[in-house]
Amino acid sequence: MIRFALAIWVGLTVVSSSASSAEPRQRIDLCDGWQLAPVSGWDGIRSLSDLARLPQNGWRPVSVPNVGDGSGYFRIYAHPEENGGWYRRKLNLPEVPVGRRVLLHFRAASYITRAWVNGRFVGYNDFHAAPFEFDITAVVRPGDNDVVVSC
Repeated sequence: MIRFALAIWVGLTVVSSSASSAEPRQRIDLCDGWQLAPVSGWDGIRSLSDLARLPQNGWRPVSVPNVGDGSGYFRIYAHPEENGGWYRRKLNLPEVPVGRRVLLHFRAASYITRAWVNGRFVGYNDFHAAPFEFDITAVVRPGDNDVVVSC
């Protein structure tokens, strides 16, 4: 039996774009404030690749990391159970610092993960066991930003 962890764990890091900068990284924990619209079955899983199929209804509050139902952290389930979901939240940035990069950092996520910020696709990852990040500097703006993640 193959076992997988189903979870998402995410944060935001602001770093200097200069390798020689001694300026410390600024980190923002994004574990709270998410909404989840779960999907199941192959049709639901296929929908996760297309932002146009983002559900209008069925959203509920959730914190991450979670297992889709908010009941715990990194629950293990037996493959080939096919579940996934859409996650969304607002990200309020008072400013977008000049000369610094804004990275959406995932410490873990379930298998195939896709992310959009303000309707623009920012990245894809298909290996859940390692941390990964997407540079979202070009798509964020001061004020509210819409972050959508599917996995």
